[in-house]
Amino acid sequence: MIGRSTEGGRDGHQRRVRSDDHPGGHRARSEARCARGAGHRGIRRDRSALPRVDRGDVGLQAPPTDLVQPRRPRPPTFRSRPATPDFPGGDMDDPADDEGVTAREPWETVIERGVIDVNCHFGPPAGTAGGSPLTDLLGEARSHGVRLALAHHLTAVWADPDTGNRAALDAAADPANRLRAVAVVAPDRTFGGRARIGEAARAGAVAFRLERVGWAPEPSLALEELLADVAAAGLPLLVQLGGPAAGQGFGAATMIGRLTSGLGVPVVLLGAHYTHIVDDLAAVRRYSHLYLETSSLAHFRAIETAVRAIGHERLMFGSGAPRRAIQSPLNAVLLARIDDDARRAILAENAVRVFDLPAGAVDVRPPTIPDRAWDVHAHFGPLAFDVPAVAAERLLAELTEVGTLALTGSSTIGIFADPAAGNAAMVEAVGLDGGQRGYLVADPNDLDLTADQIRRFGERPGVVGVKIHSEWSGVPTASRAMRDLFTLLSDFGRPVKIHNAGPDWEAALRDIARSHPMLPIIIAHGGPGTPTAAGAQVAADCERVFVEMSSSFADLPAVRAAARVAGPERLLYGTDVPLIEPAFVLGTYQDAELPPEELDRIFWTNAAVLFEGQAETTHGAGRRAPEGRPG
Repeated sequence: MIGRSTEGGRDGHQRRVRSDDHPGGHRARSEARCARGAGHRGIRRDRSALPRVDRGDVGLQAPPTDLVQPRRPRPPTFRSRPATPDFPGGDMDDPADDEGVTAREPWETVIERGVIDVNCHFGPPAGTAGGSPLTDLLGEARSHGVRLALAHHLTAVWADPDTGNRAALDAAADPANRLRAVAVVAPDRTFGGRARIGEAARAGAVAFRLERVGWAPEPSLALEELLADVAAAGLPLLVQLGGPAAGQGFGAATMIGRLTSGLGVPVVLLGAHYTHIVDDLAAVRRYSHLYLETSSLAHFRAIETAVRAIGHERLMFGSGAPRRAIQSPLNAVLLARIDDDARRAILAENAVRVFDLPAGAVDVRPPTIPDRAWDVHAHFGPLAFDVPAVAAERLLAELTEVGTLALTGSSTIGIFADPAAGNAAMVEAVGLDGGQRGYLVADPNDLDLTADQIRRFGERPGVVGVKIHSEWSGVPTASRAMRDLFTLLSDFGRPVKIHNAGPDWEAALRDIARSHPMLPIIIAHGGPGTPTAAGAQVAADCERVFVEMSSSFADLPAVRAAARVAGPERLLYGTDVPLIEPAFVLGTYQDAELPPEELDRIFWTNAAVLFEGQAETTHGAGRRAPEGRPG
């Protein structure tokens, strides 16, 4: 659900080598640069131009084998090899042919999709800039059919741009890595900025990424000077918008557009998110040099809304890999209600044009979806965000394209404003469709009202549980009021889904679960807005506690850790629809390294037993989404 401002975010409703064989030769390359408005200055590439630095601690002076080969992830369930399409100007050999590489894809045979991911990163294995080694990025990219990944090095962000940029250029120099280097720039020195930027461009960077800047109350003169130096190099600029926490990022796109409108280079805004998407889209409409990418376009029908507002020509594929799940934005694009030409443009063709990359075929076949899914985190009613309104009685019908056959939801009005009115509306919604079930909203600030709502609606058809929003109600999980509420709800006995908040929430919820061992409890988002191993540990420690992993900003290593700790018997499928796009969250689950033999249990059976007390015959691991998607 949506929540108030938090450190982590607002989900639940909380809180990245320019090729000399470019088709058409030098003239075509020059014309392409002019067409994209890059104002290229004819810089000659020479990687030796950058100052040679000691990179021993980064481990890339003479890269060992384990730093240039992807890690060995879990092999797929099926390994029939698909036909490999022809990708002019790019090496598209089957990754399974590379020594030491095993593609990980439990849902389907890996498809060489020809995707270009413009928002990637890597860094050292450990340390402040660590946790996303090159091997992880290469493994994730290859297992999702990414043809080229544009990536910066995290050392350039956290420590020294020259050192990190050299590491990115070194990694991109190996064609087997399928990388293009993005050089980080920051207003960190008074002199030499233009020379350093020009050196990075000559050494092979395809774009610059702006870091260590603020946008309020207004940009600094130092930033204006830095942007002029970037413009002189003539390469595209990537700029990160604010995060998902309340109030972050709104207005940044407008300010960036205004500040960069005269530079003559394309600017790609990274991290467009539902908390500031209205301004993001308005800025791109106003300023023709701006583009968006998909890594945080997680809200319901976000791709369709963006295409309608700015056109598919202004949207590029980005994932935030390897910390973010590539399959999430990939699903969102492949299952969006847009035509296949728009899909191809978003997944690669726009990046080819803007970054002057080699062209190639793009495979837009739909992804694999579950045979059946029960979404345990849904909502009925309007939302004060840029998502299309869905009539409560029609919600389930909107979700069949992702395999959802049943859902359990709560009222948005009940959570945000009026529990009594919201619960009454929810009861009507679940009574109209046998596949829709509902949670009564319980207010920890008013136990009398909650008791009355249970008496009025607790036995109505389709009412199967209770929803608590600790953050929005302002009652921490570790409070006495929350313990009193659970005592009341234990007599009702139906599953309780709670959006947790406050310090020590894990310990408090563990104590609550042990005090009411027969009461089923579902941890919304698997933590305060995003999955955590700590939340999963509560489920592992308590027999009747479950987790679902809906989030618009899930950290992929944390998701995988949570899935391992909780185990398939305690995992449920939830998406936070219609705030979050189900296809996006489905991608999080698909990249979570779930055991293939347990998929039907996670997506359906656990919920069927929890809400209906019975399981049905086990289905398969998944099926291909229908080809006849709305376009």
